[in-house]
Amino acid sequence: MAGLTGSEMVSRWVVRAPALAIVLVLAAGQQLPAELVTVTFGAERVSVYYDRRLVALEGNARVHGQVAEDASRFVRMTADYIEGDLTTGRFELVGNVRILTPEASLSGEFAVYNTETARYMLRRGAVMMPVTEADGEPVYGYAYAGDLKRRDSIIYLTDATLTTCDRAHPHWAARVKRLRYNPETGHMTIEDGSLSLYGLDIPLVPRLSFNVRGGAEETEGIWPVPGYSSRDGLRLGWTLPCGDPVDYPRGRLKVKLTQRRAFRAMLFAEDDLGGGTAWLRASRREDIGGDIDRFTTIDRMPELGLEGSWDGSDDTWLEAILSVGRFHEFDRQRGLPDIDVTQSRARLQARLVGGRQQRAERRGDWWWLEGVGSLYGSGDHYSYLGAGVGASASPTSWLTGSVEARHYLTGGTTPFEFDDIDIETELNGIADVRLSSLWSAVLEARYDLERGLTRDWEVELRRRAHCLTWTAGYRDVGNSFSLGLEFNGIFGNDRPPRQRSLEEGPPAYWKHRPTQDETPPSGGEAREMPSSSGAR
Repeated sequence: MAGLTGSEMVSRWVVRAPALAIVLVLAAGQQLPAELVTVTFGAERVSVYYDRRLVALEGNARVHGQVAEDASRFVRMTADYIEGDLTTGRFELVGNVRILTPEASLSGEFAVYNTETARYMLRRGAVMMPVTEADGEPVYGYAYAGDLKRRDSIIYLTDATLTTCDRAHPHWAARVKRLRYNPETGHMTIEDGSLSLYGLDIPLVPRLSFNVRGGAEETEGIWPVPGYSSRDGLRLGWTLPCGDPVDYPRGRLKVKLTQRRAFRAMLFAEDDLGGGTAWLRASRREDIGGDIDRFTTIDRMPELGLEGSWDGSDDTWLEAILSVGRFHEFDRQRGLPDIDVTQSRARLQARLVGGRQQRAERRGDWWWLEGVGSLYGSGDHYSYLGAGVGASASPTSWLTGSVEARHYLTGGTTPFEFDDIDIETELNGIADVRLSSLWSAVLEARYDLERGLTRDWEVELRRRAHCLTWTAGYRDVGNSFSLGLEFNGIFGNDRPPRQRSLEEGPPAYWKHRPTQDETPPSGGEAREMPSSSGAR
């Protein structure tokens, strides 16, 4: 007898397989060794072909794979129709496909999984998986694509929509022709994309790479950001990636169009030297704050640097930077004397930091020591020694703050104002005030203890709107006004409220979209999985 057919039949197979990698490599991207796996399947109509180790399931079809020695490693698959080859580990799922793993949840119309090659293909599908964590909780991202494939640890999507909003019509979404995403590193590359905000499409650069776990600094200005200052008037700025933000060499090009000072730009590029980093910076009309409480305009023509860092014991680290460059400093700000200096500069900086993680997040307590020496083409030299100590506190549920005390000892003279330490003893404070569940304000200021003056202060008003946070800020240096947008939990600090669970899976996105010309295969068809080698 070649096969056996039953009604509402449940069968159990114990097989040697790569830990049902259809699930485990989906989010972890790891090829696992052969382990003992229990595969349970059932349906209203079950056909089992023992001689070929094939199974066909129809009507409430379901397959559950479980690693015998680890209950947390499993895969649950449901569909209208499922065919499986228990020898090769290949499964085909057709109609209302749902796949649940500890790391991700998928849905679609047609799917092919191969447990031995760790590859999959999903048509007209969706995937839900954590992309980062905010306050210790996962923040889930959703991707919908006409074609969704995985090759090794990389996910490829075609004609895709990406968002962290779990609504049928998301508040924001990135719509792209092609996407490449590495769940292990958080590195994402998109091509031919646009950013949709409440239905308004904003075109992005043709090819964009960034790291979704890199915080706001990784993605600052990749879409046009408007603002106003007394120096520029109206301004519009972008930060464009140059190369891969994860692999070396990499870089960024910052561009600003301004009403009063026309075009301004800064290029930053770096490469790995095996334990250190080499970088190059070049700029035109770059505003640099230095230590003084006003901006100075310079051209870098250019500047080269070598940088290295070394971890110590007890949460300490040492960073050293050697740089050589030529600078043109000038300032035509009203009420100030003209500055027009062109000089070469060689600079050595060493900084020892303790409690670096706490200091970077403005939590806990921290300290630092710094020494800097500079030589100039004119023969002058300038140096300083600095020290700082800081701590944070949350006295109430609505107030979080931190303060850092700094002191500097200076020697020599410098031709550049942006090199000079102007505030030698100061307090730097930040306060985050929660005004309501949606509104908050952030205030930051420097207090010059020698002169008894508050200098370089700024305030930012923030409003959270589901998966987005809108910001409006003012800084007294340059009388600068700015508007901003953060994606909660990814490029911002706020977590999206009430996100779905993995068991619920991705929202029913496709039923709210026009039907595509492509028709999923019928239950009786066997389809070959397209090769992922050609995926972009």
